Parts: sequence; C-alpha cells; structure tokens
Amino acid sequence: MARDPRPPHAPDSTSTTPAEWPSQYVGADCASQHAQRCHIRLQFSYLTSIVLAAIVSLAAVAFPNATSSTSSVVSASILVIGLVLTSVSRALRYDNLWSDCRAIAESTKTAAWKYIMRVAPFDDDDTAHKVYTQHLHEIRSSRPTVAALLGRYLPQDPHSITTFMTNIRGMSFSRRREQYLLSRLRDQKQWYSTSASTNSRRASHSFLAVVLLQATAVLYSISRISSASLTIDLVPLLMTLAASVIAWSNLKRYQELGHTYSCAAQELADHETLAANVNDESTFIDIVSQTEGIISREHTIWSIRRNSTVSPVPM
Repeated sequence: MARDPRPPHAPDSTSTTPAEWPSQYVGADCASQHAQRCHIRLQFSYLTSIVLAAIVSLAAVAFPNATSSTSSVVSASILVIGLVLTSVSRALRYDNLWSDCRAIAESTKTAAWKYIMRVAPFDDDDTAHKVYTQHLHEIRSSRPTVAALLGRYLPQDPHSITTFMTNIRGMSFSRRREQYLLSRLRDQKQWYSTSASTNSRRASHSFLAVVLLQATAVLYSISRISSASLTIDLVPLLMTLAASVIAWSNLKRYQELGHTYSCAAQELADHETLAANVNDESTFIDIVSQTEGIISREHTIWSIRRNSTVSPVPM
C-alpha cells in the first residue's frame, strides 16, 4: 500500500506501541512482514540465479580450456535452482499472503480509528462495541486462507479494544481531534510523502542503471566490429543484467508508487488543513471518514498491484 524504510508493505508508521492496537492488527502486521520478506527473498534469489547462469555461460566461453562438463553441470544446477525457486514461489504464494495480511492489518487499523473517533457506525456508545467487534470478524473472515499464518503471530492475550483506544474515545472533542491529527493524519501524510520521494528516486536510479547497461552493450557490440581482439561476447550478460533490473523495479513498483503516494500525500495535506481548522464535531467526523477513505483506497490500489511475481527473464 509497501517502517518501504519501513518495508513497503504498509502505509502506517505511527509511533504508538503494538499493545495499543487490536491483536488482529498486531498479528496481521507481523504476518504480513514475514510473508513480505519471504516473497522478496525468493524473487531476489530467482533473479540472482538467472544472472549467475549467464556469468557461468560466459565463463565457459572465456576459458575454453577449462573442463566443459564442469561448466555445464554448474550452469544446469543454477538453472534447476531457478526453476525450483519459481515453483516454490508459485506454490507458497507469499505475495498473496503478504497482500491479504496487509489488507487485514490496514482494515483493522482503519476500523480502530473510526471507533476511536466515533465515526458511524461506531458513534453510539450502546452499540459501538458490538458493531466494532462484528466488523473485525468480517474483516478476518473475508480472507480465510491466511488464518493459519495470522494465528502464529497473534499475542497470547488477544484483545479487540485496548485501554489506549477507550481512553481516546472518552476524551473531549478537541483532544480527540488533536490526537487524530498527530497520530494518524500527519503521520500518514509524512509516510506517503517520504515514500513517494524514496520510490521516485529508486525509479530514477533503476532507469539510469538500465540505460547504462544497454548503452554499454551497444558500445561493446560496435567495438567488437572494429576489434578482432574482443572475442568474448558480453552482450548477453549485460542484457540479462538490464532485464533483471527492470524485473526488480517492476516487482517493487517504484514508478507507480512514487506517483500514487505523492497524490495521496497531497490529499492528506488538504484534509489536515481542514481538520486543524474545524470546530464542529460532526464536520470533523466527516473529515475523518474521508481521510480513512483515502488511506483505504491507496491500500486497495497497492494490494492489487502487489499480487504479481517476477516473470522469467529472457536470456
């Protein structure tokens, strides 16, 4: 939606501690981070195997006196490892687990903030607790495939409503407004702004790396035409490296996230201005609802784009 310096898995970096939030959020957040690490490592290992296979193939040509069977065995072994990594990634679907657990975490955090700020349908004190807990159940039930992973990371003493949440809900309107501005709205605005800058910078670096690799391949090809001494063809290796950089950049969605996060940061900045200057509670609650809608929308977009793996790189 993606701590990206937080891992890119989630647009939420409040300074509050895990004990202050529902156990469902804490468990889903930890499960999401675990699935993210596994997915990224598998994809990175796969791309590394592709590059290593290209290097071994090049070495076999550069050193023809070496045992050809050895290089063939090494190259075949690396390709088999790549095939296994692809199969494992496909079977375990850590990308889906990452996305689903992140969706549960962010939906739970949004519900918690709406409960704290008394946003409908959590505005009536007589029914808020019941409606809220039912909503958490619906969030969890909507993604039953992650139940086992989620259960591994739930705290030993699960809770849906914390003392922290109850205390803020019981505050006066002015204090609740200040708490929301500080711990949610401004925090999210800063996260999106920082992440937009980081992703845009990485997109530029990736593009530059691809251009340099391709330009080097072109220049090397031209040099080989005029120089008989250049018998080793580095072009396949250079193009494999370029394709791997492109695949990694697509996996991380640098360019797309740089743009969408920038837009989200600007929208949240607008809502911050509105929220900071409103004195009517009902109007403020509308702003909270709209703000949570922006955050939920961005996560939904992130989640849809996240469900992809690295495609095989042509060699």
